[in-house]
Amino acid sequence: MKTSALAIAASLVLAACGGVGGGGSKADLVKWCVDSGDAQADCECMASRLQADLPPELFKTLATGFAAGEDEAAAALESLPEDEQLQAMSAMIEAGMSCTGAIPAEG
Repeated sequence: MKTSALAIAASLVLAACGGVGGGGSKADLVKWCVDSGDAQADCECMASRLQADLPPELFKTLATGFAAGEDEAAAALESLPEDEQLQAMSAMIEAGMSCTGAIPAEG
């Protein structure tokens, strides 16, 4: 069940911003998101929301994982304690929904 929840959350986030890749910083997240065809404003909003809503170390862990690719993002989420997984998933879903104005389609 835990892995399914992580996969769903990762799918929602990746669908909202097309996925994430690059070097692991907020700027890299924005660049990758824009490079994958999403609006600059949406990408900046999502990256800013995640950075503001998550503790710095949790944001860094997620940004590094997402910047490395989809599999690494899932591994980064799975490596977190359960309470941090829930916090991260909630922040990602909320950022995606509030910044894009849409509910992403499930994988």
